[in-house]
Amino acid sequence: MKKALCLISLLFVACTADFSVSEAFPDQCRWMDLVRVVDGDTIVVTGNERVRFIGIDSPEMKHPEKPVQHYSLESARELKRLLAGADKVCLLSDPQSDKKDKYNRTLAYVFRREGLDVNAQMLKIGAAKAYLWFEFSRKEEFKALADQARSDQQGLWSQR
Repeated sequence: MKKALCLISLLFVACTADFSVSEAFPDQCRWMDLVRVVDGDTIVVTGNERVRFIGIDSPEMKHPEKPVQHYSLESARELKRLLAGADKVCLLSDPQSDKKDKYNRTLAYVFRREGLDVNAQMLKIGAAKAYLWFEFSRKEEFKALADQARSDQQGLWSQR
């Protein structure tokens, strides 16, 4: 019953969000060459541009003021797995979100060519938490995905 309610809420949120992934992908994509994965929520693309995934937060592994956090290596490994074989990625900005973060990283939803929503997938598999401190169109959807992963004890939630 709990899973059914979660799925219904996900469908409702997906249908009522101001930002529609299905309308934006692939027409509004900014296609970039993927250079490397930095950690579980940041990649580097063409021109040494650092991209921070909107709405997700993975445990820190390269923060200058924090030690390596629990599940950080696994989170980065999951992102590398999801992006394996992707020479190009689609970057989509969110009309409700800032374009850059305080570290001057581009904020974006990241997609593979075949349409895999990498931000959402990282939440579904429990490789990242929902990052809800800033405005973005898919906030309720991402919260529901993260809540489901936690309820199912996926990824970082299985380690507690």
